[in-house]
Amino acid sequence: MNTYVTQIILIFSLLTPAAIAGATTIDLGTAAYYNAFVLSDFSAPSSDIEGRAAVGGDMTVQHYTVGAEYRQVNGAENVLVVGGNLSLNGGSIENGHVAVGGQARLRTYSLDHGYQ
Repeated sequence: MNTYVTQIILIFSLLTPAAIAGATTIDLGTAAYYNAFVLSDFSAPSSDIEGRAAVGGDMTVQHYTVGAEYRQVNGAENVLVVGGNLSLNGGSIENGHVAVGGQARLRTYSLDHGYQ
């Protein structure tokens, strides 16, 4: 049994460098510029996204912070982009603008740069 395990380990150790060398790069396009890129609706009771976030549908969050660690490159940028409606109950959007395609319902929040 030990010989069999040793052979398996040897095979994996020989294959691993080859697998890494053959890895391909995936182009994420626009999504590469966001810490979170959600294609549909997004909801969370409390947490944060320290960089930029994009949500394709509705975003419903409570006690949530977006952009706290984001450092802008090209002046005032959108740190949060929501394609649908935004419901933010407590929290903050920092270091950038917010762009919302639908309606925004914001309660007990702070915005560093503004809402579009």
